[in-house]
Amino acid sequence: MKELNPQVGRDLQVVAVSDSLADIVLCLNNRGWTTEKSKADTMTALRELHLEPAGQQILTLFKIDQLIPSRKGSLTQ
Repeated sequence: MKELNPQVGRDLQVVAVSDSLADIVLCLNNRGWTTEKSKADTMTALRELHLEPAGQQILTLFKIDQLIPSRKGSLTQ
């Protein structure tokens, strides 16, 4: 909130902090891949993106630390 209103950061003090929530969800369809290898390679590249300098740069651009796969059912209500 203090990014939107600097007075908030100056006049108030933090009494509790929530865990951050995922603000980006990347979904990939199981269908339409040219080969299973290309699908597996893409999934591996996304999982390991944070391990390479170029990947870290891309993630930093979007203010993301790391991409992690969700568990089945974790996106349902």
